Amino acid sequence: MAGLPLPFLSPSRCVLLITDDALCVYDASSRGAALLETIPWRSPDFINVVADLIRSIGKSVLVLNDAVEQHYRKEKVPKIAIFDQASVVQRRLNAAFPNYPIKAALEIKDKVKKPMFTMAAQSKEDMVKEGQLYLFAAIPSSDAFAKTLEAINRSGVTISGYCLLPIESADMVKDLSDRLAKQRRAKTSAIWSVFIGQHHGGGLRQIVTKNGDLALTRITPIILPEEGDVAGWCADVVQEFQATLTYLSRFGYNPEDGLNVMMIGNAALGAQIETMINTPCTYYTMTVPQAAHTLGIPMGRGADVHYVDPLHAAWAGRKTRPILQLKSREMERVSKPRQIATAAMLLLTLGLGGGSFYASAGAQGIYAANKNYEVAQEQRKKIEDLYLEELQRKEEMGIDVKLIQGSIAFFNNVKTEEVDPLPLLRAVADELRNLRLDGFKFVNLGDDDFRPDPNNPAAKKPPRTFEVILKFSYAGSVKPQDGNAELKDFADRLDAKLPGFDVKFEKKLQDMSYLGELTQETGITANERRSADRYQAEISISKEQTPADGTQTP
Repeated sequence: MAGLPLPFLSPSRCVLLITDDALCVYDASSRGAALLETIPWRSPDFINVVADLIRSIGKSVLVLNDAVEQHYRKEKVPKIAIFDQASVVQRRLNAAFPNYPIKAALEIKDKVKKPMFTMAAQSKEDMVKEGQLYLFAAIPSSDAFAKTLEAINRSGVTISGYCLLPIESADMVKDLSDRLAKQRRAKTSAIWSVFIGQHHGGGLRQIVTKNGDLALTRITPIILPEEGDVAGWCADVVQEFQATLTYLSRFGYNPEDGLNVMMIGNAALGAQIETMINTPCTYYTMTVPQAAHTLGIPMGRGADVHYVDPLHAAWAGRKTRPILQLKSREMERVSKPRQIATAAMLLLTLGLGGGSFYASAGAQGIYAANKNYEVAQEQRKKIEDLYLEELQRKEEMGIDVKLIQGSIAFFNNVKTEEVDPLPLLRAVADELRNLRLDGFKFVNLGDDDFRPDPNNPAAKKPPRTFEVILKFSYAGSVKPQDGNAELKDFADRLDAKLPGFDVKFEKKLQDMSYLGELTQETGITANERRSADRYQAEISISKEQTPADGTQTP
């Protein structure tokens, strides 16, 4: 499913771990994963700070999403011709998650091999009916996603993948379970495995696998042990584990299949949790360095014994390729230029030897080109003389050639300064989502007042500015601050999607400043009046358009 983490081929990467509260930046190399900095999403100048960090590491970037909102679905796709399979899977994926632009599908291969005579006896209709199982995964577009991509784009570093942490760590859970079973000299490995670990920021991540494939994942916020009662933290972990087992019954969990529970964290806490679990299982507890040692991952000195997110970052960062890479139009715009540049560098490197071979021939070509240039200059002088003579002859015939040339230039100028608002409105339609647009107004601020200065014939026309004003309204029963937050988020998405445009949210639903007095009505009549009232808001999108000659006034 993914590139194997071979020690001698393990790449070095910058791993960006997305959480709900902050972005964690790791330097993942053959020596492990070192946490460089944790940057909250609302930090001032977030994008430039992250871009500088990525640039200082100087390695390809792997993004791991560990946020709460992740969506998964398993679905069978009929087996059809191989050249149609990809398009059918994509259509099923779009139908499963129509409102999530960031998504991908992973084929789940059958771990149990069927006997040859059974496969031979299957008809083509039976194989189509049986179908192939896929795991569909998707996440919503968010401000954190947009900021992370913009930081990578500004850093100029290649992005090697945007992935979901539970999927990328599913093979780690299987590997750890198999290694622990081998240490116990168990005859068979359990079908079900549960990996439990605390992440920085207070999230308890549980990853459940069945025969090595991701079956279930949960992340729940719980208080950190050093901030509260240790016994309370252990009780919360056990409660969340029991809730996970309740979910597993829907996936066909049977205690006879065998269950491995791997609790990663502080040794004393893990031992206390073991006494509180009554479920039949094989229980393992170990610190983060012990788990890394079992997996063969160097974590370096001073590694935290309790928080497991560096372990996930180190495991995913050392893979040659991810298990499942999420795709979206925004990521294509960032990754495609990097891929083209990498291919170009490879071609240039291969062509370096050939360039040396042709260097001597190039020198001879330069000498010949100089001679040809001198001849061309002489021919150009003769052509210009002929042109002036012909121009003089046309003027004597009453034909104003300069007037004709000026008319053509004026036509070209008008064509260049035409404004096409359709691409802009298309971007607005893509980002509206649940918002309702009452109307819009298009304003073109031209250069009608521009008059050439006789004393300064070199003065150029100022740039033209066109503006689109989007109009919205909300019922009076809606809280203005809620509507303003929704419109502010919409304006931020437009600003990220329309580079070169100036997006402003100036006219808000209501002025929230204190005006000196406050009156408030209550009751049915007041509610009806507020519902009948409408709050008005406007968002403006503007851009300067350079004149046809490509110059602007200072």
